Amino acid sequence: MSSFDPNIAASLWHTDPAECIRLFQEGINAGELDAYAQGLTHLEWQARINNCQMPYHSANMTDMYFTWYDAELIEFHDILQAKQAEFPSNAGFNMLLAFCCDALGINSQEYYDAAAAKGAVIANMVHYDWTEAVPETNQLTPLVNVRDVPGSPEHITMVSMDSVYALKYLKGVTETYLQHTDQGLLIHLYDCDYALIHEIKERAGFGIVAEWPEANKNYFHSIRLVRLAHLLRYYDTKMWLLDADTVISGPMDEIFSLSGDLVWRARPGRLEPWNQINACLFGCDHQGYIDQAAGYIHRLLREDALHWGCDQMAMWAVWRQNQELTVSLLDDRQLCYDETIRNPIVMAYSGARKKLLEAA
Repeated sequence: MSSFDPNIAASLWHTDPAECIRLFQEGINAGELDAYAQGLTHLEWQARINNCQMPYHSANMTDMYFTWYDAELIEFHDILQAKQAEFPSNAGFNMLLAFCCDALGINSQEYYDAAAAKGAVIANMVHYDWTEAVPETNQLTPLVNVRDVPGSPEHITMVSMDSVYALKYLKGVTETYLQHTDQGLLIHLYDCDYALIHEIKERAGFGIVAEWPEANKNYFHSIRLVRLAHLLRYYDTKMWLLDADTVISGPMDEIFSLSGDLVWRARPGRLEPWNQINACLFGCDHQGYIDQAAGYIHRLLREDALHWGCDQMAMWAVWRQNQELTVSLLDDRQLCYDETIRNPIVMAYSGARKKLLEAA
């Protein structure tokens, strides 16, 4: 039995990157599938650092997947193809092969479908061939317009949160946003009691919408794309999504001046399709694109197939069908995950980094 543990290797990335890379490279050299699956990402990141590239932010929409470790990616694909041929009912081999096919520009849908059929439920949300219409507002829980966004801003940023996130993060994100821009802010509340909404309404400077779906985080993080589609049509100005667990640290003008139908952070060196695009900060003024993304999410909802990351999956799958759209990418200062970056604009605290924000 192999002694290689990819989770131990990955856990060293921030504290001992050299050892992390050594362990993964040793595992790949030994033909360990787990070493390829997680290690290719870390090896690609380290190569990008060595070559003065942003490790976690793509520079453009062609600067994705694997540039420095494409030969190893091909090796991984070939190993998985042989494994899948030998064990066609194995969900894991089908899923990993689908990832590799995506990264190599090979049609992958059959492998996602096979993985889903064999129990990999997360594969149910990967559909590159869906073209769905935006749902009507009466097909979802009613959305109550508590207060319009004040003024007539050129940009409106929507921040969605449930009561737990509102108590933790609302004050920080609203106060720092209003400190650094005069553009619009819209707070989208899920399942908050009336007393909390009344308390939030006492604070000036932003609009408020609310709904009570009695749902969970899979609904919260994905249905905001549907609401964005509806609200883009209502306000008829460029709309942005912003995660609640963020702090604005500098003037937003630089971000709002980015051109294109879409603005987001793209990720290099990632295999999973739901991790190619980051939904932490996302700008859109293309109604057709966001309508289709909303339709994608609504179909997942109807099929009881919402999973964590399906917002990003929808964004990626729909973009794959609409690559004629213009896209501007956020760099590692405009959307920052690293305290060593100078002069960040939006500081994000996803995952374990939330503890840093909660302790502030």
